[in-house]
Amino acid sequence: MGKISKRVDSDGRTIGWQYRWRDPRGDQKKKNFDRKAAAEDFALKTEGSLRDNTYVDPVKGKETFESFATRWHTSTTRSPNYQAGVASTLRLHVFPVIGGRSMTSISEDDIQALVKSLTDKGFVASTVRNYMTLVRTIFKAAVRQKVVGSSPCEDVTLPKGKATKVRPLEPIQVGALIANIEPRYRALLVLGAATGGRQGELFGLRTDDLTWDPKAPSVHFREQLQVERERGIVVRPLKDYEDRIVPIPIEALNALAQHINAFPPSSEGYIFTRPGGGLMHARMFNARPWSRARKAAAEEFDLASRAYGSDQQQRAAQNVTRSRQLAKAGMHDLRDYYVSLLIKAGASVTSVSALLGHSSQSTTLRHYAHLWDDHEEQARSIVGENLRSIIPAVP
Repeated sequence: MGKISKRVDSDGRTIGWQYRWRDPRGDQKKKNFDRKAAAEDFALKTEGSLRDNTYVDPVKGKETFESFATRWHTSTTRSPNYQAGVASTLRLHVFPVIGGRSMTSISEDDIQALVKSLTDKGFVASTVRNYMTLVRTIFKAAVRQKVVGSSPCEDVTLPKGKATKVRPLEPIQVGALIANIEPRYRALLVLGAATGGRQGELFGLRTDDLTWDPKAPSVHFREQLQVERERGIVVRPLKDYEDRIVPIPIEALNALAQHINAFPPSSEGYIFTRPGGGLMHARMFNARPWSRARKAAAEEFDLASRAYGSDQQQRAAQNVTRSRQLAKAGMHDLRDYYVSLLIKAGASVTSVSALLGHSSQSTTLRHYAHLWDDHEEQARSIVGENLRSIIPAVP
């Protein structure tokens, strides 16, 4: 497949050896060696990799991680906010450790050292894992492009953080939020609790995304509104680039109808807008309407906790807990609340994942697996009762 030949000087003396071969694209390659044995060893490995399709271009492998990662980053088609976050992570935390190394020289030990450097900076386990997911993705791209033969990230040990379990809001807490939000955004909270929509998705809803059939009302999530540093509010595809239709109850449809009657949509048909008529976005909503509603609802439960006497300490403590939870609640808590309702109703992982717009069921389970515990116990009880009725008693 290739050829090893002598390298001679002007006097005909042997000064080394050269191996020539063609890569999978048919391009001529060559590499010089001082010893024939080294050339033969390299030729054996190269020809083997060409046969089993694991060939790596030795020239490409000399590219530094910083150079390759930068090219990969600029070629990805993600939102500007995501791109800016990736650039910042690479520049501040990854390039200082492995940026100057050639791609083929980076070993598992080097990646493990990167993990240690992130941990030493005080990042929590989940953040370290997120940063390493980025590095792993870059090396996967390098493997696909034949820059490296394999990824050095595969067997790296990552820190294990404490599993955080979602604690959904109770119906009484969601009701308090809806009651305390200013009227202009009441239907927004109702819809958030009724669909589990992400903030940007809810702000991106237009009137033609609604199905008004009272027998089968639904919402069609097709786009989201986001704030970008230089462009302001922009329309973006959904997070995982797939639109979805979510059924809603007639109560949510009625709330939307009342909202549209009281607060006409924008000229483009967007349902939720600011008082001046401009489009709403998460930063503005969280800082003002949501913050005020959350604070007011929390205060209600705090006041209620003081109304109970010493003989009702349990009920008082329950309201204190509700108040503290609301004081830290975000719009995403309405999404968690929606999931809890679906699971209590017996919804499967598959259906919950589809309704939430998750890219995979593993994402759903990672966040909400513990909420199926009660449902599993119920199933266990039902099956056990059935088996007891059909299995003959042991004498």
